[in-house]
Amino acid sequence: MTAAHQLGQTVGRAAACRALNVPRASLYRHLRRSQPAAPAAFRPSPPRALAPAEQQRALDVLHSERFEDQAPTEVFATRLDEGKRQSIPSVHAAGVVLNGERERTTGGRAAAPPEPGGS
Repeated sequence: MTAAHQLGQTVGRAAACRALNVPRASLYRHLRRSQPAAPAAFRPSPPRALAPAEQQRALDVLHSERFEDQAPTEVFATRLDEGKRQSIPSVHAAGVVLNGERERTTGGRAAAPPEPGGS
């Protein structure tokens, strides 16, 4: 690869690869590996994100014995009926908090429908 890279600087990468019978993709892959990776860009927290105290309050409600087997949608609806909406600002917020804790288990593929005529 070093020879292809050096020759490519004078005659061009495509011509160097043809002359040395090296796939161009392999040369580019080699060049990409030898370059240092760019540092991850800083991403500020969204202005409407929940504060850590609000996240903990939502987690405490979602982890409570009463709601441990319920989906965030059900928890939110129950708390809304009880007039205690402040503990979980929204269903989306509950999902975001659970995703942040790697606890979200919903999603994925649905079960296949039964075949017609099958018993």
